[in-house]
Amino acid sequence: MIKAPIITLDQTEVSSVIKGGLWVSSGQLFNSIAAFLLTLLLSNFLLPEDFGTFKYVLSVALIINVLTLNGMNTAITQSVARGFEGSFLKALTVQLRWGVIALLVSIIVGLWHWQQGRPDLAFFIVLAGLVYPVTTSANTYKAVFLGRQSFRMFAFLSTVNTAFTLVAVILVAIVSQSVGGIIVIYLLSSCVINLLLLYITLRFAKLNAKEDKQLISYGRHLSLIAGIASISYNIDSIIIYNYFGATTLALYVLILAIPEQIRNFLRVVPAIALTKFSRLAKSKLIRAADYSILVYSLFLVFITLLYLGFAPSFFRWLFPKYLGALDYLNISAFLIFGALSDLPESVLSSVKAVKQIYIAGISKPVLQILLILSLGIGFGVTGMIVARLISFTFGFAYQYVLLRQKVASEKISRRGQPV
Repeated sequence: MIKAPIITLDQTEVSSVIKGGLWVSSGQLFNSIAAFLLTLLLSNFLLPEDFGTFKYVLSVALIINVLTLNGMNTAITQSVARGFEGSFLKALTVQLRWGVIALLVSIIVGLWHWQQGRPDLAFFIVLAGLVYPVTTSANTYKAVFLGRQSFRMFAFLSTVNTAFTLVAVILVAIVSQSVGGIIVIYLLSSCVINLLLLYITLRFAKLNAKEDKQLISYGRHLSLIAGIASISYNIDSIIIYNYFGATTLALYVLILAIPEQIRNFLRVVPAIALTKFSRLAKSKLIRAADYSILVYSLFLVFITLLYLGFAPSFFRWLFPKYLGALDYLNISAFLIFGALSDLPESVLSSVKAVKQIYIAGISKPVLQILLILSLGIGFGVTGMIVARLISFTFGFAYQYVLLRQKVASEKISRRGQPV
């Protein structure tokens, strides 16, 4: 019988991956802190209704921006990692072309808001439709450094990118406290810094001419998954704004703020764990996954208990306008466990289970969208939180089942091979 090959990494490669993970996690930590600071600033400087409007405009823009193939970054990263850098500009051009469609859709959505008596929202949404596709396309510069495993440069440029927009918005908020000015500066500053960093990348990175003919096709497939996920992540804000008002949306954003940022930062854990899983034989993979899930679950319990202990005091101190959020702290704390659903996906990636990742990547956000449409409209903020919790639980369980099926099918396949 032919034994399954064991994927291994030598000591130097493991050290390099761990260091890279630390650099990426440091950049992610700064981004999480910056996002929280922005939320803290705007929630205190703006009226609740204006803060809810800011979130609504960004959510509409992000859903429309799905049309700009926002999964292309991952495809470019993988191509660059294999030495194919010549397709970068082609992918950039394709994204910009799709951005024209996004602009047309934003104009239609803007006209609808105009007819509803909100010309301000119409202007902001059309502006976002014009600017966001350029920002998203320019942001693909990050994929070059990730693909080359230049993690230090990736972390540095990501920090510069986030800091530039954060400082610009802070200055406008202090000077004017106008939601309109903040939205415009947020969109334009993000676009400008991404274009500048793209120019620097093209000027100094010296990309080779080798092209990946499958890049565009693969990027479209990844964009389908990323697009559905983006819709599932932002549609709750659209529903709350239109059914319950801007003030309720502002409250909802703050309820999710800390759990979501904790979860975003913890995404680095499955990424680093991937290096461990990739070194294991298939026969040991399930046992290692079960152990990792158990340990990670206990860690998340600890983090959740810390959050429940300190969150009430933090809210009273940091968000005095939104004390109503305290009524939802207990249930929202469980959103931190959403980080657990990322671990089975990491194990699936280690065995290159593309089909299973694709199925899970579509089914989970589709379920979340359906749950949000039903529970959210019917039960408001509580319904939205429950919808997310059910979606995370399903995502974890379904990916774990797919993992066991994948490993079991490969064992059966190997048994049927001739010696």
